[in-house]
Amino acid sequence: IKKGINRNESTINRLKMYRQRPKRNKEGKILYQAFKSKDTSHQARIEPNRRWFGPVHTVTQEQLTTFREEIEKQRKQPNSYILKSAKVPYSLIRDPKQERKMHLLEVESFTSTFGKKSTRKRPKLNAHSIESLAEVIDNKATKYDPTKDKSMITEEEFK
Repeated sequence: IKKGINRNESTINRLKMYRQRPKRNKEGKILYQAFKSKDTSHQARIEPNRRWFGPVHTVTQEQLTTFREEIEKQRKQPNSYILKSAKVPYSLIRDPKQERKMHLLEVESFTSTFGKKSTRKRPKLNAHSIESLAEVIDNKATKYDPTKDKSMITEEEFK
């Protein structure tokens, strides 16, 4: 690495550090790394501090719960609208304890659905052959009355 305009001795040493790779054995485990801590008696962890995030707006848990309650009060009132909410992500506003997801793996395990021992569910048909299925379809088609169909949208409803 050459000395340049903005490169002093410490910058050059730092760039050399990025280039160095750890020594590994045949299995891929790290045997030696120059800038890794040799002391393995503790987990090296830096305690987070709120001062590091200077311009970032941090919110305590109590403020978040009060904000959630206020949003819920506004949502329940039918004639009020939230025009401009605070600059808080809506993923934080929604309470994860109240909106629980479906626990599909508790109902049926992954291996019983997709694995080698998966159980295939056959569709339940009223007919045993294609001919009998065609007869059932013809009977339903003749019995169908479009005037009694409530799910069909008419042109009068659009006007």
